[in-house]
Amino acid sequence: MVNIQLIINIEIFLFIFIFILTRQIKIYAIFIAFTLIHEMAHALTGVLLGLKIKKIEIFPFGLKIIYEGNNNNKNIEIKKFIIVLVGPLINLVIMLFAIAFNLHTNIVYTNLIIAGFNLIPIYPLDGGRILKSLLSIKINKIKTNYIVNKISNITIILLTAITSILILYIQNIAIIVALAFLWYIVIRENKKYKIIKKVYETIEQNK
Repeated sequence: MVNIQLIINIEIFLFIFIFILTRQIKIYAIFIAFTLIHEMAHALTGVLLGLKIKKIEIFPFGLKIIYEGNNNNKNIEIKKFIIVLVGPLINLVIMLFAIAFNLHTNIVYTNLIIAGFNLIPIYPLDGGRILKSLLSIKINKIKTNYIVNKISNITIILLTAITSILILYIQNIAIIVALAFLWYIVIRENKKYKIIKKVYETIEQNK
């Protein structure tokens, strides 16, 4: 019997409400449709590589898939790297297919945005996961978590500065909503990192 835990973040309903109010729900629906394809590519790749899905968490901008046997074995980290990379690649393939067959422009831009957004080096986006998997192969977990956390924080600050300028020229609420979501996940991951850091420090002190 397959026992997969499914968690739906209530924030998704807030995002739907915001996009309905701003009359951008159609764009959001297209975005979610191709995001689901992106995430299904992750899931299918994981299953093909022999991993079992433990938990699926639904966010306003996609899913987070947790696999069983989530340890720091180098073989597992290589598999994670492949799984994460497949998501953005499938969107780029769809984008190139749409260009080649002269399909609707929304398909091209939507998949380009999804691929680009997910490759931002903020954990737990694909970019952050790729970074974490590559570092985990070379260095220990403590250093890996430290570097990933620092890069995530530097990236969100840079993105905020860029977005502050960009919003003056592209007056689209979706940009602000996306930035707010990124801040939310960075703050959440910072809290998790502080807890993990304290645990490591306590273990070191008791040695």
